[in-house]
Amino acid sequence: MAKESIWSDIGDAICNGERVFQVMHKLGHGGFSTVWSVRSYTIDGELAVLRHLRTVAGPGHPNVVALHDSFQISGPDGEHHCLIFPVLGPSLRKAVVSAALPSSMRHQVCQQVASTMAFLHHYGVCHGVFELPDIQSMSPARVTQLLGPIKTENLGLQNGQCSPHAPEQVIQTPDLSGLDYSLLTRVRIIDFGQAFFANRPPPSLGVSIDFFSPELCFGYLPSTKSDIWHLACILY
Repeated sequence: MAKESIWSDIGDAICNGERVFQVMHKLGHGGFSTVWSVRSYTIDGELAVLRHLRTVAGPGHPNVVALHDSFQISGPDGEHHCLIFPVLGPSLRKAVVSAALPSSMRHQVCQQVASTMAFLHHYGVCHGVFELPDIQSMSPARVTQLLGPIKTENLGLQNGQCSPHAPEQVIQTPDLSGLDYSLLTRVRIIDFGQAFFANRPPPSLGVSIDFFSPELCFGYLPSTKSDIWHLACILY
Protein backbone atom coordinates (compact mmCIF):
# COMPACT_ATOMS: atom_id res chain seq x y z
CA MET A 1 0.00 0.00 0.00
CA ALA A 2 1.38 3.39 -0.97
CA LYS A 3 2.19 5.70 1.91
CA GLU A 4 0.56 9.14 2.09
CA SER A 5 2.55 10.63 4.98
CA ILE A 6 5.57 12.78 4.17
CA TRP A 7 7.72 10.75 6.59
CA SER A 8 9.33 7.81 4.81
CA ASP A 9 10.74 4.59 6.17
CA ILE A 10 12.76 1.90 4.45
CA GLY A 11 10.46 -0.25 2.34
CA ASP A 12 7.68 2.34 2.08
CA ALA A 13 5.96 2.76 -1.28
CA ILE A 14 5.25 6.27 -2.56
CA CYS A 15 2.74 6.54 -5.39
CA ASN A 16 2.23 9.47 -7.75
CA GLY A 17 -0.87 8.00 -9.37
CA GLU A 18 1.09 6.45 -12.25
CA ARG A 19 4.29 5.05 -10.76
CA VAL A 20 5.20 3.42 -7.46
CA PHE A 21 8.59 4.18 -5.88
CA GLN A 22 9.89 1.99 -3.05
CA VAL A 23 12.26 3.58 -0.53
CA MET A 24 15.56 1.65 -0.49
CA HIS A 25 18.00 3.80 1.51
CA LYS A 26 18.62 7.30 2.82
CA LEU A 27 21.21 9.24 0.82
CA GLY A 28 21.32 12.51 2.73
CA HIS A 29 19.45 15.61 3.82
CA GLY A 30 19.72 19.37 3.60
CA GLY A 31 17.97 22.55 4.62
CA PHE A 32 15.01 22.05 2.28
CA SER A 33 14.64 18.31 1.73
CA THR A 34 15.68 14.75 2.48
CA VAL A 35 17.13 12.58 -0.31
CA TRP A 36 16.10 8.93 -0.56
CA SER A 37 17.29 6.17 -2.85
CA VAL A 38 14.15 4.69 -4.42
CA ARG A 39 13.35 2.02 -6.98
CA SER A 40 10.63 2.41 -9.59
CA TYR A 41 8.48 -0.60 -10.26
CA THR A 42 7.03 0.79 -13.47
CA ILE A 43 8.50 1.13 -16.93
CA ASP A 44 7.20 25.99 -9.03
CA GLY A 45 10.59 27.75 -9.19
CA GLU A 46 13.00 24.79 -9.18
CA LEU A 47 10.49 22.50 -10.87
CA ALA A 48 9.71 25.09 -13.56
CA VAL A 49 13.42 25.54 -14.36
CA LEU A 50 14.09 21.79 -14.58
CA ARG A 51 11.03 21.25 -16.77
CA HIS A 52 12.07 24.18 -18.95
CA LEU A 53 15.52 22.66 -19.48
CA ARG A 54 14.01 19.27 -20.27
CA THR A 55 11.70 20.88 -22.84
CA VAL A 56 14.05 23.26 -24.67
CA ALA A 57 17.35 21.41 -24.34
CA GLY A 58 16.30 18.00 -25.63
CA PRO A 59 18.66 15.38 -24.16
CA GLY A 60 20.18 18.12 -22.03
CA HIS A 61 23.76 18.44 -20.84
CA PRO A 62 25.80 15.54 -19.44
CA ASN A 63 26.69 17.61 -16.37
CA VAL A 64 23.18 18.80 -15.47
CA VAL A 65 21.11 16.47 -13.33
CA ALA A 66 18.13 15.07 -15.27
CA LEU A 67 14.62 15.32 -13.85
CA HIS A 68 12.98 11.91 -14.33
CA ASP A 69 9.64 12.61 -12.67
CA SER A 70 7.87 14.98 -10.28
CA PHE A 71 4.67 14.84 -8.25
CA GLN A 72 3.09 15.98 -4.98
CA ILE A 73 2.12 14.00 -1.89
CA SER A 74 0.01 15.04 1.09
CA GLY A 75 1.00 14.62 4.72
CA PRO A 76 0.17 15.96 8.18
CA ASP A 77 2.38 18.97 7.46
CA GLY A 78 0.81 19.86 4.10
CA GLU A 79 1.71 19.35 0.44
CA HIS A 80 5.25 18.35 -0.54
CA HIS A 81 7.02 18.16 -3.90
CA CYS A 82 8.79 14.90 -4.79
CA LEU A 83 11.48 15.14 -7.47
CA ILE A 84 12.94 11.96 -8.97
CA PHE A 85 16.60 12.12 -10.06
CA PRO A 86 19.26 9.51 -10.86
CA VAL A 87 21.45 8.37 -7.96
CA LEU A 88 24.62 10.46 -7.73
CA GLY A 89 27.76 10.25 -5.65
CA PRO A 90 29.03 12.53 -2.86
CA SER A 91 29.29 16.29 -3.17
CA LEU A 92 32.43 17.74 -4.70
CA ARG A 93 33.21 19.44 -1.39
CA LYS A 94 33.46 16.03 0.29
CA ALA A 95 35.63 14.75 -2.53
CA VAL A 96 37.98 17.72 -2.19
CA VAL A 97 38.17 17.32 1.59
CA SER A 98 38.47 13.53 1.60
CA ALA A 99 41.05 13.12 -1.13
CA ALA A 100 43.90 15.01 -2.73
CA LEU A 101 42.51 15.26 -6.25
CA PRO A 102 45.15 14.92 -8.98
CA SER A 103 45.64 17.94 -11.22
CA SER A 104 44.19 16.11 -14.22
CA MET A 105 40.92 15.53 -12.35
CA ARG A 106 40.79 19.12 -11.11
CA HIS A 107 41.15 20.30 -14.71
CA GLN A 108 38.31 18.00 -15.81
CA VAL A 109 36.04 19.25 -13.04
CA CYS A 110 36.71 22.92 -13.87
CA GLN A 111 36.06 22.34 -17.57
CA GLN A 112 32.81 20.51 -16.87
CA VAL A 113 31.52 23.15 -14.47
CA ALA A 114 32.30 26.00 -16.88
CA SER A 115 30.71 24.13 -19.78
CA THR A 116 27.58 23.53 -17.72
CA MET A 117 27.22 27.20 -16.82
CA ALA A 118 27.54 28.15 -20.49
CA PHE A 119 24.80 25.63 -21.28
CA LEU A 120 22.43 27.08 -18.66
CA HIS A 121 23.03 30.66 -19.80
CA HIS A 122 22.47 29.67 -23.44
CA TYR A 123 18.95 28.55 -22.52
CA GLY A 124 18.23 31.63 -20.42
CA VAL A 125 18.72 30.08 -16.98
CA CYS A 126 20.85 31.37 -14.11
CA HIS A 127 21.71 28.87 -11.40
CA GLY A 128 21.72 31.54 -8.71
CA VAL A 129 23.89 29.84 -6.08
CA PHE A 130 26.79 28.13 -7.81
CA GLU A 131 28.59 26.58 -4.82
CA LEU A 132 30.44 23.34 -4.15
CA PRO A 133 27.53 21.54 -2.42
CA ASP A 134 25.48 21.98 -5.62
CA ILE A 135 28.01 19.99 -7.68
CA GLN A 136 27.93 16.25 -7.17
CA SER A 137 30.17 13.53 -8.55
CA MET A 138 28.62 10.84 -10.67
CA SER A 139 28.23 7.56 -8.84
CA PRO A 140 30.21 4.53 -10.02
CA ALA A 141 28.35 1.48 -11.29
CA ARG A 142 26.22 -0.34 -8.74
CA VAL A 143 26.59 2.44 -6.20
CA THR A 144 23.90 0.92 -4.00
CA GLN A 145 26.37 -1.79 -3.00
CA LEU A 146 28.57 0.93 -1.50
CA LEU A 147 25.86 2.41 0.73
CA GLY A 148 26.32 -0.27 3.36
CA PRO A 149 23.78 -1.59 5.89
CA ILE A 150 20.84 0.55 6.92
CA LYS A 151 21.26 1.97 10.45
CA THR A 152 18.17 3.22 12.31
CA GLU A 153 17.11 4.38 15.77
CA ASN A 154 13.56 4.45 17.09
CA LEU A 155 12.14 7.91 17.72
CA GLY A 156 9.52 8.76 20.34
CA LEU A 157 8.24 11.64 22.43
CA GLN A 158 9.11 11.97 26.12
CA ASN A 159 5.52 11.18 27.08
CA GLY A 160 5.74 7.92 25.16
CA GLN A 161 3.14 8.91 22.60
CA CYS A 162 3.50 9.02 18.82
CA SER A 163 3.00 12.11 16.69
CA PRO A 164 1.83 12.30 13.07
CA HIS A 165 4.38 15.08 12.60
CA ALA A 166 7.41 12.90 13.34
CA PRO A 167 8.78 9.67 11.82
CA GLU A 168 8.78 6.42 13.79
CA GLN A 169 12.54 6.11 13.39
CA VAL A 170 15.54 8.12 12.22
CA ILE A 171 17.80 6.72 9.52
CA GLN A 172 21.53 7.40 9.36
CA THR A 173 23.03 8.76 6.16
CA PRO A 174 25.48 6.21 4.70
CA ASP A 175 29.21 6.79 5.07
CA LEU A 176 30.80 7.22 1.63
CA SER A 177 34.31 7.92 2.90
CA GLY A 178 35.49 4.60 1.46
CA LEU A 179 34.82 5.62 -2.13
CA ASP A 180 37.76 5.84 -4.49
CA TYR A 181 37.35 9.48 -5.52
CA SER A 182 39.90 9.10 -8.31
CA LEU A 183 37.26 7.06 -10.20
CA LEU A 184 34.67 9.84 -10.06
CA THR A 185 35.60 11.85 -13.12
CA ARG A 186 32.26 13.47 -13.95
CA VAL A 187 30.28 16.05 -12.00
CA ARG A 188 26.64 17.06 -12.22
CA ILE A 189 25.00 20.32 -11.24
CA ILE A 190 22.11 19.84 -8.81
CA ASP A 191 19.86 21.94 -6.55
CA PHE A 192 18.08 24.46 -8.76
CA GLY A 193 16.16 25.80 -5.76
CA GLN A 194 17.42 29.36 -6.36
CA ALA A 195 17.72 29.16 -10.13
CA PHE A 196 15.82 31.75 -12.14
CA PHE A 197 15.18 32.78 -15.71
CA ALA A 198 17.64 35.43 -16.85
CA ASN A 199 14.85 37.75 -18.02
CA ARG A 200 13.04 37.50 -14.65
CA PRO A 201 15.68 37.93 -11.92
CA PRO A 202 14.59 37.80 -8.26
CA PRO A 203 15.20 40.79 -5.97
CA SER A 204 17.81 38.87 -3.97
CA LEU A 205 19.54 35.51 -3.52
CA GLY A 206 20.40 33.39 -0.50
CA VAL A 207 24.12 33.38 -1.30
CA SER A 208 26.78 32.83 1.36
CA ILE A 209 29.14 35.74 1.87
CA ASP A 210 32.03 33.77 0.38
CA PHE A 211 30.27 33.75 -3.01
CA PHE A 212 28.59 37.17 -2.90
CA SER A 213 29.36 39.05 -6.12
CA PRO A 214 30.25 42.78 -5.93
CA GLU A 215 27.18 43.99 -7.85
CA LEU A 216 24.87 42.27 -5.38
CA CYS A 217 26.54 44.23 -2.57
CA PHE A 218 25.44 47.45 -4.28
CA GLY A 219 21.83 46.41 -4.77
CA TYR A 220 21.95 45.30 -8.39
CA LEU A 221 19.79 42.36 -9.43
CA PRO A 222 21.39 38.91 -9.85
CA SER A 223 22.22 37.94 -13.42
CA THR A 224 24.49 35.77 -15.53
CA LYS A 225 27.33 38.01 -14.34
CA SER A 226 26.80 37.05 -10.71
CA ASP A 227 26.69 33.40 -11.83
CA ILE A 228 30.10 33.86 -13.44
CA TRP A 229 31.44 35.37 -10.20
CA HIS A 230 30.29 32.26 -8.34
CA LEU A 231 32.01 30.12 -10.97
CA ALA A 232 35.26 32.03 -10.48
CA CYS A 233 35.05 31.44 -6.72
CA ILE A 234 34.70 27.70 -7.30
CA LEU A 235 37.59 27.55 -9.76
CA TYR A 236 39.76 29.51 -7.34
